[in-house]
Amino acid sequence: MSSLAKSIYSIFLPMIAKKPFNDNNSILTIVALYNKGDLTNVIRESQKLLNVNSKNPVIWNILGAAYFGKTKHNQAIKAYKQAIKFNTNYAEAYNNLGVTFEAQGKSKEALNFFDQALSIDVNYAQAHLNKGNSLQKEGKSKEALTSFKRALSIKPNYAEALNNIGAVLQFQGKLEDSILAYNKALRIKPNYWEAYFNIGRVRNEQGYLPKAIRAYTKTISLKHDCAEAHRDLSFIKNFTEHDPQIKLLEKLIANPITPEPEKCQYFYSLGKAYEDIGKFESAFNQYYLGGKLRKKQLSYNIKDDELLFKKIKKQSFNMYKLKPIEEVSSTDFTPVFIVGMPRSGTTLVEQIISSHSQVYGAGELTLLRKYVSDIAMGKKKPDKNSLELARNSYMHDLRKLNSSSKFITDKMPLNFVFIGMIFSILSKAKIIHVKRDPPATCWSNFRHYFPANSLGFSYDLTDLVSYYKLYEDIMAHWETMYSDRIYQLNYDQLTCDQVGETKKLLEYLGMNWQRACLFPQKNKRMVKTASKHQVVKKVYTGSSESWRKFNGPLNGAFDSLS
Repeated sequence: MSSLAKSIYSIFLPMIAKKPFNDNNSILTIVALYNKGDLTNVIRESQKLLNVNSKNPVIWNILGAAYFGKTKHNQAIKAYKQAIKFNTNYAEAYNNLGVTFEAQGKSKEALNFFDQALSIDVNYAQAHLNKGNSLQKEGKSKEALTSFKRALSIKPNYAEALNNIGAVLQFQGKLEDSILAYNKALRIKPNYWEAYFNIGRVRNEQGYLPKAIRAYTKTISLKHDCAEAHRDLSFIKNFTEHDPQIKLLEKLIANPITPEPEKCQYFYSLGKAYEDIGKFESAFNQYYLGGKLRKKQLSYNIKDDELLFKKIKKQSFNMYKLKPIEEVSSTDFTPVFIVGMPRSGTTLVEQIISSHSQVYGAGELTLLRKYVSDIAMGKKKPDKNSLELARNSYMHDLRKLNSSSKFITDKMPLNFVFIGMIFSILSKAKIIHVKRDPPATCWSNFRHYFPANSLGFSYDLTDLVSYYKLYEDIMAHWETMYSDRIYQLNYDQLTCDQVGETKKLLEYLGMNWQRACLFPQKNKRMVKTASKHQVVKKVYTGSSESWRKFNGPLNGAFDSLS
């Protein structure tokens, strides 16, 4: 599923009475062990049974499920394939193979196995559900919705199918419809924490924070260790000293068996709690520990980005010598790129622009990187064919997001590294560079957990300052080449003179004045970034000074920033 929803994949264990084997009592025993979560003994007992009857597909299937539960995916795959070897019509084993391949990030292979399961049993509701999840991962929302509805038609009380229907509707921006689907799931399964969590996400995106807080709080009451719910909740509410969530977070962090990915998110949640109640030293320590763990998870090395920027600057000279490819005459819209450091105000700027009737705000897209990164880094020759392919592919995918607007925004901040490529393939594109006070920008990055894996520089203060200087250097580089084409927007000036700065911005874009652009907090489009809870408020000043509360623990970390 999308990042907006919890995925529900179904592993199937056999209905023993329907299987014509003599091992039923023994199989019932290992199924009971599986249901208790005793996977080690499931594996041991299954292997014992297979020593006696190595051709029993049911036992192989259970063994595969136990390996899957221990995240031993390759061993699970081998076991499921053995099950299919001894029963070529074993739909459940094909389904489980699909689930395992999906867990490895191989959605296309997973779809093949789900289709094989459904070719054996067209009314296999779990396989339809799992197929829908993989289709959504492949970006095929309409097809995914069809699969989920098919699962629901087979199994009318299928709460998981309703939950995932809600997730697709949420992804499509049909937020109230998604709420209806989640609530239907809850009527079937009242303690379904995933549905409550997804309701929290929807209400959070809509800016209905009291409703979001209630949904996240309910999620945590049902699943006290739901790390994403803790993180989302912590950043939209104001903690008081005796808030019970603080004690729970402290307990979860202290538990030695808490997995590192979850512990990392608890650190950031607790840091926000300590910050709210004025324990700034303790808050800093939590952000520090969370960042240290996140950097480890991502295996981030600043030298990789240093090399990347060096390659892009080198290739940009070759690109600059080339004549930009001509625009296709049928182009009927203008792409608007909003770039800068993350947490610099790019989300607010997109909200302002997309409040205009001629603009569709597409949010943070990965499309440009997908089509131009190899050319920008010198891995692919920048000739007419490669540039036209990149341009046409990008514009085609962008237009698919919205079929009518005159302007479409792409608010991926890190696209600043590809400014040279943008002007080589999109001569009519508009670029807005948003810049905010450097220490404020860096602090805002450091105190945030980002689900995306592309911001590894933000989790260590030394890396963060080094990356900021790389950013300043490459922006200065683009300025020497395209100074008259990049619109420079100062975030702090925008918050102080909203009317004047907004008028100048719209004039640069070639748009007529619309008063709605002064009220970005009323813009009902979805916001999926870490800034979503801020842009539902009126534009306010002073946010760039909040980092000074941490002057002591920062110990001069930002002194070298301009």
